[in-house]
Amino acid sequence: MDKNEIIRLINEAEYKTVFDLFSDIDNAEIRGILLEIAYDTESISVLGFVVFALHNTNSEFWSDLAIEILLGVFSYIEGAYSIAYYLSVKALKQNRNKENLERLLFFNKLPEKLLKDDEALKIKNEVLLMDSKQDFL
Repeated sequence: MDKNEIIRLINEAEYKTVFDLFSDIDNAEIRGILLEIAYDTESISVLGFVVFALHNTNSEFWSDLAIEILLGVFSYIEGAYSIAYYLSVKALKQNRNKENLERLLFFNKLPEKLLKDDEALKIKNEVLLMDSKQDFL
């Protein structure tokens, strides 16, 4: 798969075409390709494509990838953490698992504390019940 062709298609908002190109590729490879493109280009169009895929599939994979891009590539953009927080809360509602709970705790460490202390404490206790060996101190 030609990376430059994927970049061109994403930049031209040919999301359906890119989505179809990815149909025979496993999620780990898709993640690698899109993260590489996002970091190399810093183009918000990559996030646009991921949101397109999330909207069309409602898949945890695409949600996680959107969050990862927002917290990594676009963390310097005002509002990126807020959007990632929203998507993280939504992901938790769909799948209340340890990974989604732990990810939410990140938002309590930010200066703006998107996740309030009392909610963080509830989440920490829930995770501790799931895995008593987890260290949160």
